[in-house]
Amino acid sequence: MGKGINTKWTKEEEDYLITVISQGKEVNYSETIKALAEIRGVVRPDGSLRNKLGRLRAIHGFRYRHFEGETSFDPDRYKVHSTLTLLEQPFDKGAYAKYELICDNGHVIYVEPCHWENSCGVCAHKFTGGIPKNDYRPAVVYLIYIKELKSIKIGYATGKGQDAINTRFQKWKIPYDYEILAYDQSTRTEAAEHEQWLLENTIKHKTFETTPGFTGWTEFRNIEVLHEVLPEYETVLDMAYKI
Repeated sequence: MGKGINTKWTKEEEDYLITVISQGKEVNYSETIKALAEIRGVVRPDGSLRNKLGRLRAIHGFRYRHFEGETSFDPDRYKVHSTLTLLEQPFDKGAYAKYELICDNGHVIYVEPCHWENSCGVCAHKFTGGIPKNDYRPAVVYLIYIKELKSIKIGYATGKGQDAINTRFQKWKIPYDYEILAYDQSTRTEAAEHEQWLLENTIKHKTFETTPGFTGWTEFRNIEVLHEVLPEYETVLDMAYKI
């Protein structure tokens, strides 16, 4: 039985975890990991399970319960960026949930506590005025490889599949050849949220500190994060496994 490190979570696993947390009881990690192993055939690490439970609680609105042995969430432990203001709200969803903040330019964003110290993602990226809401037109979150930089780029493109990615780079060119490694097909709203989550969670590995003179430079990440982010994509091309 394999290890579940960097293995994409399945719907069956998520459905099982939703059933577990909906009961409002303390989660028995060892029993839950065993049950997941029977479902998928891989053993999930404690940290991966803890993170997934936190995200599912946040996504589906389950409130965090302070059981004996669980770590309480103290918002004062987390630094908030100087351009952001944490809006008043109950902090009962745990440390893995997203909370509401507003930046100095008026963008309302929803960010996990470990990323409060970063500046506004809307200002830093391309969704001026906020992520599109209830937009069900097709879009992809893509992953490309730039050999010359030994870097990958996480990005968003409207349309379907590889055609959407190639069309994006015909309109907004970069001075490098690239290989498409993976993409995740969804809607414009879902893809925008997914891209921003990936960028926020890999920001410590950014390739450029200052602009190199072309658009999209904030989305470049050093190659070491490749196999951490691959499980986030539904369609992974053979090229990705050769790097």
